[in-house]
Amino acid sequence: MRRSGSTAGSCYGSCADGARNVPSGFFRSASAVYALPMSDLRQPRLTTERLVLVAGDGECGRAELVDRKRLADLIGARVPPEWPPPLNDEASMTWFTEHAEANPDAIGWGMWYFLRRDSDGELVAVGNGGFKGRPDPDGSVEIGYSVLEAHQRQGYASEAVRALVGWAFGHSQVKRVLAHTLPDSQRSIRVLEKCGFVLLGVGAEEGTVLFELGAPGSVE
Repeated sequence: MRRSGSTAGSCYGSCADGARNVPSGFFRSASAVYALPMSDLRQPRLTTERLVLVAGDGECGRAELVDRKRLADLIGARVPPEWPPPLNDEASMTWFTEHAEANPDAIGWGMWYFLRRDSDGELVAVGNGGFKGRPDPDGSVEIGYSVLEAHQRQGYASEAVRALVGWAFGHSQVKRVLAHTLPDSQRSIRVLEKCGFVLLGVGAEEGTVLFELGAPGSVE
């Protein structure tokens, strides 16, 4: 995922789903489905209907760069040979790793791995995504996401983004979630729109557009 969040995804780190008004019932259902087990704060997990999202740390990042078998052990899932997902390159993975290592207490505000449970119970990594860091002083965070091509058009990106947004809005300091994406990335834009984001206009990053989703109950 590029540093600055596509199914390929929204740009992550330099390139990330927007409405200030959350669709009716969205977070009521999310609160029941997207649960954060308090028993594992070192590696938070979110569970959706079809996915398990695992928060990555610096150790996961290093493993992703040099030892995919170690990554599989750390996240508890099979990592396909075609890993990583689109928009993830060495530069973006290095940025995530160094950010996570410099901010070990900010787990959850960086990369998450999207794991699908197969019919035999095995977890398989199908994508990744997350945030560009903790909320800024205005209460904004930026999201990004990407899904392996073999698993696109199955709703995994939307499912994961809803879970991540629900997790973020579970923190009172978060007032809005932002996402940059490319104007011709129709799949990514559809993901954002399905999750309630609205288009704000031209993005701060060259060649991108910016979407926003406001916290439940927020007003213009």
